[in-house]
Amino acid sequence: LSFLEHGIKDNYTVNCSGSLTIGNRNFRCWKSTGHDTVNFRKAIAESCDDFFYKGSLKIGINKISQTLGKLGFGELSGIDQIKNGKKKDLISLGM
Repeated sequence: LSFLEHGIKDNYTVNCSGSLTIGNRNFRCWKSTGHDTVNFRKAIAESCDDFFYKGSLKIGINKISQTLGKLGFGELSGIDQIKNGKKKDLISLGM
């Protein structure tokens, strides 16, 4: 959703080789041999990690954060949750 909201067109494609190196870190796709050319539909259908890594780099964390904010992440959910004996009601990213 964030990709489409922030200028990545629905015909955007990447070549998934199975991994993406950023600095000294290697981010791997679940399919180690890669998915070859991947568009939105294929990325979702086959859960191509590389597509989402590259799209995220293209739009940046601030735009992704904006979309998450619109979806209610970081806001009170109105549903009480108990974690480690403490009451919480924030929608979070699991942190």
